[in-house]
Amino acid sequence: MKVFVTLFTAFFITDRIGRRKPLIIGGFGMAICMFMVGAMVKVMPLQHSGDPIGPTSYVGVVFIFMFAVVYSMSWGPVPWVYTSEIFPNHIRAQAGSLYTAINWACK
Repeated sequence: MKVFVTLFTAFFITDRIGRRKPLIIGGFGMAICMFMVGAMVKVMPLQHSGDPIGPTSYVGVVFIFMFAVVYSMSWGPVPWVYTSEIFPNHIRAQAGSLYTAINWACK
């Protein structure tokens, strides 16, 4: 459900504010989320016994979820919209299929 809500929100935001701002804001948001996950991994003490999940683990999981939300609103859908608009009409189909193949091959 999260994916559909963030995806459709991203399409409406992209039409209103353009293509560049969601990519820049999304890049910063994902960087902050990954920095916080790394900080939580560094801060979390190594526990050999007892409860293996501490409070910092929950914070790390929240930031991983937030990364997924930010990605779903920025770098997930916006490049697909962007690449379908930058190519001229006479090569749009071929360029779109090449972009799709390269995108899937690199994942």
